[in-house]
Amino acid sequence: MGQMYKNNIEEYLSVAYEEEIKPDYERLEEKARRLSMSGYNWEAANKYREAGNKLLDKGQNERAISVFRKSAQLYKDSEYYWEASEQHVKVAKILEKSYRLREAAREYEEKGKLLAEKEEYLWEAATAYDKAGGLYEKVDDLANAKGCYTKAMELFNLGGYEFESNKIRERLKKL
Repeated sequence: MGQMYKNNIEEYLSVAYEEEIKPDYERLEEKARRLSMSGYNWEAANKYREAGNKLLDKGQNERAISVFRKSAQLYKDSEYYWEASEQHVKVAKILEKSYRLREAAREYEEKGKLLAEKEEYLWEAATAYDKAGGLYEKVDDLANAKGCYTKAMELFNLGGYEFESNKIRERLKKL
């Protein structure tokens, strides 16, 4: 019987040591996975967000992008649209710094789609589509630029922001 406890203690210490030497972001990701599996999506999203920030600090941008996207999905699943949209912005900014403008534009589009679902976020949704349109325009993807500008114009109109809508209308005429 004593040997069984000794083996369990050794096993416990081994696992504890392995956990302790893991980098912070790995521990946060593991905690996020466990929380998500238990149905605590909002809490898991927060842990993924923390892990993404730590990954950014370490210069691991690709992995950070993946983690922020997981965070965004979990926030969305929990109906925290604003928090989800902010994760898309984090990803977009990373991509912009890497001159991956088309991918960044898609992230701003995702933000726009997400926020357009809620009437109180029409301004933010429209500005996200406007930003996406500008990035598509920079990479000469005029079809997507026009689509995003059109969506931004519609949302500005829907929210009663005629001045902003007219500015985009003028931009569309130039394309």
